[in-house]
Amino acid sequence: MKKSGWVLGLLIAMGGLLGAVLSEVLRALTPAGPVQTLFLKSVALAIDPPLALDLVIFKITLGAIFNINLLTILGMFLGFYLDKNL
Repeated sequence: MKKSGWVLGLLIAMGGLLGAVLSEVLRALTPAGPVQTLFLKSVALAIDPPLALDLVIFKITLGAIFNINLLTILGMFLGFYLDKNL
């Protein structure tokens, strides 16, 4: 059975969101130390400064920030794994 690319993208996005939620839970439950250093150290990928388009009658500003950490990456791999093995 051929799977859609949309399903793969959705599962990877959901896995990333699950990893982000687990990161926040882990941040709240663990004291500062090696666990937080390993799992919660994040890298921010951003459009900085945001793109701005001023059209006199309205202004559009586009920007995005992605905070990537180990749990987010593991969640994305989980989504990929589920897509390939289900």
